Amino acid sequence: MKSHFRRIGIVMAMGSEAIPVIKKLGLEPMTLKNWRFPIQLFWGNVAGTEIYLATNGQDERYGTEMIGSQSATLTTHYLVEGFTPDLIISAGTAGGLQSRGAQVGDVYLSQGPIRYHDRRYPMAGYHEYGIGNYPSMDASLLGFKLGCISSGDSLHMSTEEAEQFAANEADVKDMEAAAVAWVASWHGISFMAMKAITDLIDHPLKVEKQFIQNFEQAVEKLSDGLWELISQRLPKVAL
Repeated sequence: MKSHFRRIGIVMAMGSEAIPVIKKLGLEPMTLKNWRFPIQLFWGNVAGTEIYLATNGQDERYGTEMIGSQSATLTTHYLVEGFTPDLIISAGTAGGLQSRGAQVGDVYLSQGPIRYHDRRYPMAGYHEYGIGNYPSMDASLLGFKLGCISSGDSLHMSTEEAEQFAANEADVKDMEAAAVAWVASWHGISFMAMKAITDLIDHPLKVEKQFIQNFEQAVEKLSDGLWELISQRLPKVAL
């Protein structure tokens, strides 16, 4: 059965994460409609589905890739306004918990709502707003490992963040999925996240060392996962 997704938008933080994906999906660069934004844009056709992939780009002031929720919000809104996708995928690398079954190189699809673990607003009503709870598409029939994803803007978690991460019953820690899911929910667009594990949060080796050590393996797994999802899995599921 064919999927109802005619056009898919993929949001990725880092260009270095996206390179294997761009090659795997056979995407070509596009000219940005608004030159002021650092967003990098690519497009192509996979199994009859239009693909638009956007990365956050480089920060001119600091010379770094623009990771985190702030940039992801802008990139996702730009992608939605310009190309009206039927599905938005937040794709990238992430941390996992070996105590919850994660291994380096595992590829997860999001399960259940996407939440934040680093926004702490103790005023009445704002606690729930800070956590978020943004919807994610049911991916239980797609044949991938499933996990609850929680987002935060720091590589390392503080004690308070770790407590909220646990309260979120999260399996995967990333920096962008909740922001992308928030924009998708505003526009009424289906959302899912695909994350490849570079580091294990509960491993004694420092997270940044694990990230560097395992980055290439994880992004190759991610590119394979996205290709399989788009070309084989989605078209076989009645959505």
